[in-house]
Amino acid sequence: MGTWRRFIIVMCVFFLVSSELYSKVNLDDPINFHVDTIRYSYSGNFKALISVPIPIKTHPQPDKYPVIIYNYDEYYDMLGPKASLKRGYDILAFMRKFNEWGYACIVPMDRFRKVHAINGALDYVMSDPRFDHDQVHMIGHSEGAFLGLFTIKEFPNIRSMILLAPNNLYSSGRVSLSNLLREHKQIDVPMLMLGASKSKGYRRQNEKIVYRVLKQLQPDLAYLGYGVNPRWYFNTKHLFMKEVNDFLYRNSGPRKDNSDENSKSY
Repeated sequence: MGTWRRFIIVMCVFFLVSSELYSKVNLDDPINFHVDTIRYSYSGNFKALISVPIPIKTHPQPDKYPVIIYNYDEYYDMLGPKASLKRGYDILAFMRKFNEWGYACIVPMDRFRKVHAINGALDYVMSDPRFDHDQVHMIGHSEGAFLGLFTIKEFPNIRSMILLAPNNLYSSGRVSLSNLLREHKQIDVPMLMLGASKSKGYRRQNEKIVYRVLKQLQPDLAYLGYGVNPRWYFNTKHLFMKEVNDFLYRNSGPRKDNSDENSKSY
């Protein structure tokens, strides 16, 4: 093989690797936001996105990072990442915001992932010495919020849970409301539910049922309803993110967000 041919091949490989890296790292980003992919096994093989805050002068590295597991909704599963992004649902924007608040973030990413994928992400966190195992929080949207409830049985030490317009898609089986009631007489995890009162049809009624069941299991459930549809929770610049940050902070979060960025109402 000629020298020039080898040189061209090497440069092509370098370009491909660099393109993937720079698609994930913005060199002008003051927090050096970076995302990697991890793979793990937990009654199946799964993958997830992970971002860990990179220390800078204003945000030095802690001894251990608190963690947020973010469970996206069924909309993202059905459309995939590119189509979801075109419609305003940017998973990386959530990861970046959580990094700004001082949290590492893990997002189970397999299409049509179920509870095993989320449990596996929790198991991964608990085995990683970088993370504070007493400060693991879970945030989910729609189906992702509901599925997160079924991790409490195996991981009862979750520090807090935030459910954004939770949606129960299953009338029976492993991840149904009836099975949740069978698994738990009471849930002690601090919990915040943010509702979407402009949901239509079954979705609005479903949210009311989910609320009643969760209030039965967790009498201290905090609830706040917004006059929006569930897709309002796609955007990290909307008002609900202040409620999310406040709730995390009250449950021993590392950093209070006092910026004006999250002031966009509906």
